[in-house]
Order: sequence, then C-alpha cells, then structure tokens
Amino acid sequence: MYRVSKCAICELPAFKKNCIVACISGTFFASGWWILFDLQTNYTEFMEEHAIYHLPGVVATLTLLLINLIPLAALQGSVHYSYGALRGKGTAVLCLFLGLMAAFGTMIGATYIWIAEFLLDKSVIQWPGYAILLQNLFIFISNLSFRFGRQETS
Repeated sequence: MYRVSKCAICELPAFKKNCIVACISGTFFASGWWILFDLQTNYTEFMEEHAIYHLPGVVATLTLLLINLIPLAALQGSVHYSYGALRGKGTAVLCLFLGLMAAFGTMIGATYIWIAEFLLDKSVIQWPGYAILLQNLFIFISNLSFRFGRQETS
C-alpha cells in the first residue's frame, strides 16, 4: 500500500557504510579544527589574550576519543569488557554517558562564550565567537556521526 523510501547509504554493506561515515566524520572534525587554526592565525593577539577559548575544542576532541574507544559489543553486553579494575557492561555505559555529558557540555560552553562574550557585545569583532561555536559544532557532529553511524563488522 505505502512504500517507505530508504536512503542509499542505509542499503550499503557495513564496510562501505563505515568508510563513508568515517570520511564524513573526519571531514567535519578537520573542518572544525581548520576554523580554529584560521582564527588563531588571523586574530593572534586576541586569541593570546583569551587562550581559555581553546578549552571547549580540546575537551570536545577528548570526548570524541572517549566515546569512540568503547566498542559497540561492550555496550550491548555481548562480550566481557574489562580494563583493569573497571569491568562489565555498566562501565562501558558509564564511560559513554560521561563522554556524552562532556560533549554536550562543550557545546553549552561554546554557546555561552558566543553569546556572553560576542553576541551581546557589538563593540568586539564577531568572527571569533562564531568560529569557536562552529568548531565545537563540527566536532560534536563528527563525534555523534562516528559513534552512532557505524556498524560493527566481524
């Protein structure tokens, strides 16, 4: 009766889908850092005075590593996950939860910097605020697409 259309990427085998997702995720990640490198080179004095503005991007990169180092099988409980004294599915879920909290926290922090330091004060140059927000948004998109866009292959 009704035909549900599916996207072409969903129909691909897992290894091709993983390759496409990794390329998209890597492009977003590299673009995010490229924006901050552009900001650092064009507004050197400003960024030296406000070095703390690098913090959300650095923490977002660390959350990308934390979230994506956990194998999907450990989250599903199909294999025994052990790392030192931390064992089991609960540890994997806890690491994922803390990583996602930190990732959302970096987005909140970048949004706060953008609004409080740049958007409300029209006397300062606006591009650094947008660059910090875009960097964190791109890393956040990269993080989520790489974690939830891939499929486990055997």
